[in-house]
Amino acid sequence: MSIAAQAAKRTININDIPLNGKVTTFSYYESLLSPFVTANFSYIDTGNSVASTRIDDPQERLGTLRSALPLRGNEKVSFKFTTSLGSLEFNKYQLLVDRSFLAGQESQREGVIIRLLSPSYNKNIETFVKEKYYNSISDSARKIISEKLKVPSDRIKLDKTKNPYAFTGSNRKPFDVLMDIAGKSVSPTGEPGYFIYETKSGMNFRSIDSLISQSPKATYVYNGVFKSDLKNDSNAFRILTQPIKKEQSISSSLKSGMYSALFRFMFEDDQVTKEVLYKIKVNQNSLGKRTVEFDPQLAESPSRLYTVFVPKGMMEKGIKNITNNSPADYLARAVMRYNLLFVQTLDILVPCNPNLEAGDVIDCKFEKVTTSSKSPGSTDIPQSGKYLILNLCHHYNTTNSYTSLSLVRDTYGRSGGVG
Repeated sequence: MSIAAQAAKRTININDIPLNGKVTTFSYYESLLSPFVTANFSYIDTGNSVASTRIDDPQERLGTLRSALPLRGNEKVSFKFTTSLGSLEFNKYQLLVDRSFLAGQESQREGVIIRLLSPSYNKNIETFVKEKYYNSISDSARKIISEKLKVPSDRIKLDKTKNPYAFTGSNRKPFDVLMDIAGKSVSPTGEPGYFIYETKSGMNFRSIDSLISQSPKATYVYNGVFKSDLKNDSNAFRILTQPIKKEQSISSSLKSGMYSALFRFMFEDDQVTKEVLYKIKVNQNSLGKRTVEFDPQLAESPSRLYTVFVPKGMMEKGIKNITNNSPADYLARAVMRYNLLFVQTLDILVPCNPNLEAGDVIDCKFEKVTTSSKSPGSTDIPQSGKYLILNLCHHYNTTNSYTSLSLVRDTYGRSGGVG
């Protein structure tokens, strides 16, 4: 069987009750923009699945999962899907049922759709951050993730931050605090911009610089021709459908001030105003390790004005101002860095690869469109190169398994070209 159409071996349980043969579809989601993972699946239940545990049914009669368990929410779901490339497994760290609803019901069967969330989502809703934090932002992030969200230390991956920051939780939710300080973080290289997100491996607090400097996890090829392969895995790293490419419009870029913006900071402490004119750098660190390409005239004058009021804040007596990083030191560059990263987006569908996670880098090679017979199958250098996985979905059904990817990058081409 061609790997592009292979079915995954699977086990799935709700509160240790097996559903293996009942599940019809299963989709698992990760995103750089989400601090928690989600999943949903559908199953067909013909009854006699489990003995009733309802208080009002002392006879413990057999029934469907939804009615006899009963399935109402917060049940633990463990699962494992295995293909020839790897496994998607949540057995030790289990997801929780968020809700279930009937998709259809007949006299002898019912269809049910289940939505799953990671445990950190519910823990976030139940928890408030009241404490004050000092020292490096990464240390504060680790403390919040471990103490407030109860994430085990072996499921936490953080990049060190260069700048310290003193702040109070102000009774905010952990996710809100983490996303706030991620935007205020500066990497050891001096470039700002962090993401707080969860993958199957755990909770991540990672810098943009660290993510884009990774080696590609895999290389995928698209040439418009798909050949059946029944003997080996030559199709395992083929892009299966026409890639959907999106590039930010010039007008949208100008509105966001991506090329040039004026930042006006008003400091409460000193009663002064500071203006910073920030322009995109043509040699800014990029995913493709090449010069960022744009018309220099777009950066001649600022296209957006940001006004930021910097309050005195709630500082402990004796804490020096240098501890609290000023937004004038990072905000302008952070806004530019986030905007630049999303200039190019690409949606592709590939054979299921459970090894891929949001935040990984992959290499893509696209066939050059040409009528010449001298260079058939040559690579389109401007479109090919390294891409960062923004969103990811592993999808399984009874006969097939696929991975859908949303990719981003900030520049064209690849370093040194391709052969």
